[in-house]
Amino acid sequence: MKKVFDNDLIAPDWAVRDTTTWQDQVKKGEAGMFIDVVDSSRRIWDYFVNNDVMSVSHPTENAGMTLVGTINGKTLATPDYNGFFVITRAAKTEAQVKVCLHFLDKMNDDPMITLCSYGIKGYSYDVDEEGYIVDLKTDATMGKAYGALDQALAFIPHMLSQVQPSQRQTERKIKELSVIADNAHYAVMNPAQVYLANSPSYALEGAMLEQILSDARTQYICGRIDEAGLQAAFDKWEKVGEAIVREVNEQYQADHQR
Repeated sequence: MKKVFDNDLIAPDWAVRDTTTWQDQVKKGEAGMFIDVVDSSRRIWDYFVNNDVMSVSHPTENAGMTLVGTINGKTLATPDYNGFFVITRAAKTEAQVKVCLHFLDKMNDDPMITLCSYGIKGYSYDVDEEGYIVDLKTDATMGKAYGALDQALAFIPHMLSQVQPSQRQTERKIKELSVIADNAHYAVMNPAQVYLANSPSYALEGAMLEQILSDARTQYICGRIDEAGLQAAFDKWEKVGEAIVREVNEQYQADHQR
């Protein structure tokens, strides 16, 4: 990130930019790199193709994005969970709880994933002769009728790209899926992540400790502090976060002694 900043490939005020403007900078040619989840980069690539934006270096071709998954042979893995569903206390009987569980279970079936993702066949999508979904939405308001339903999707046992019927995959989407698959071999997991929620010290000091690291990284990337200053912030985190480290380790060891 510091190298990217030093070479003027991102905006000087990147740290205070609204996240909703990140893609706009690349679309307008104001930034040369985009660091975010890989599907966001693919969406920018889609924008270039769909709006016939031409490449600066190859004027006869559409502009594109080079999707890069790893840096120095590593990539940061997201937590091995993505939130959770809870059942309302209004379900007071065993039968009512089973109805809720049945609903959550059915939301993993392909027809429900298709409904929540694409809407109703013949209204917002159709299927072509090869079995691929064709988007029929003529304006943005059509998606609002079912858009919120995807909040109840867990995408188990597979992701949207594997659901049948599926959308025909573009070259760009195929590349994205390829990068994601490759990343699985280089992803660095954080085994402490799942234990933080049960750390009393993290509940009290977690936000402050995360701010220490966030501020130090930003200051280092922008040249406000050197490596010694960055290390000093790490040392401060370690001293203040000693109790959190101990509590996480205690939970981890208790789990692995069972």
